Amino acid sequence: MAPYSAFPAWHDELIRERFTEKEMVFLVGTRAQRLKKFKQALSDSTVKWYIINVEGWRALQEIALQRWQAMVFDESYSLQSPPHVSEKTKTICTSKFFTRNFRDVPYKYILTGTPAPESELNYFMQLLFLDKNILCEDNYWKFRTRNFIQYCPHQYAISEYGKRFLTKQLATCAVFVSRKDVNLGGEKIYEQRAVELDKETREIYDRLCNLFILGVGDKIHNVTDIAAVKFSWSRRLLGGFIGADEEREDAFEYIFDGKLVELNKLLTGELREQQVVIWADFTKEIRLIHRHLRTSKKRVAVIDGSILPQTRDMIEKSFRSGNIQYLVCQPQASQYSRDFSSADTEIFYSSPLALKTRLQAEDRLISTKTNSVLVVDLVCKDTIEEDIIESLHKKETKQQMIARIVKRLTGENHGRL
Repeated sequence: MAPYSAFPAWHDELIRERFTEKEMVFLVGTRAQRLKKFKQALSDSTVKWYIINVEGWRALQEIALQRWQAMVFDESYSLQSPPHVSEKTKTICTSKFFTRNFRDVPYKYILTGTPAPESELNYFMQLLFLDKNILCEDNYWKFRTRNFIQYCPHQYAISEYGKRFLTKQLATCAVFVSRKDVNLGGEKIYEQRAVELDKETREIYDRLCNLFILGVGDKIHNVTDIAAVKFSWSRRLLGGFIGADEEREDAFEYIFDGKLVELNKLLTGELREQQVVIWADFTKEIRLIHRHLRTSKKRVAVIDGSILPQTRDMIEKSFRSGNIQYLVCQPQASQYSRDFSSADTEIFYSSPLALKTRLQAEDRLISTKTNSVLVVDLVCKDTIEEDIIESLHKKETKQQMIARIVKRLTGENHGRL
């Protein structure tokens, strides 16, 4: 099991271990295509490796019926959710599917560089998948009660007892490899560039935060009483766009160029001759940056959700060879198995909210290097973006971040999450 973007790396690794193309099958495509490949591979005794993306089990649940000799779960953070079954759809989550159906596999391995970026609770499902005896408990809620202290609603901190217990149990089943162990000594140097909102954008932002009204002057785009919706609109606004129709990209109007101006200062000034990876969370921001850099006749490429996996591989190789100077990426589309280490600088035009996604994105530049990496955040002054960066440093979950920021901005009883 691996993220789709990791398939090329797994292919190359198996080839290096002297397995042949005939001994591996990559289960991709539609439900019918995956099932056909799967059945053909089962009838072929030469096939030893079955590689499927983590979400692929939803289309091919037949993998649970096969008696596997071994299983490797790459980027095992996908198993971190507590087990649950949806009462409405009667469907189960990823964690439940794998912990329930693969208990009897003789050899199981999990691989991750970020096993618990937000909380030590993230360890539970990953270790339960390996062996329920590791934590001496197969009930998530009992494990949490015994080893964690609740300090706020839905927020838990590991106790001293829990820390000693978890450390002891991890020592029995885990192999720890540090960056130093594999000669990856690259240090991250963080820097923030403050961006001032112009008068009009500041008025729009304050009105949205205080009154839950999105509009310019007398023109009202939309009104909401849901704080989380307001939070999303605010993030888009700070990227330069005003609009509330989530279904139509053309519904967003570009009104603020503060971040684009600051980005241009960096790229034409101190970073002029450097390769740079630019991260942006929203598609409209990516398109804006790409269009601006192309107009400036820069060698630029984009990797986002609309780019096919094969094309992403070609873009990555071209960037590493130096044919592309600026790579504009959506974190969710490039957080796994990509190697952008030919660059020494990355700029977050807007940051992802999930800590795991943020850390994985940052590490794309440290894949094979020992020199330092400069990580620059473009942050609008006196806005929620400052709170977002602070929350990421505190290792808060995405839900904790949004709840805390919205509560501070609107008051505990203003609006509803």
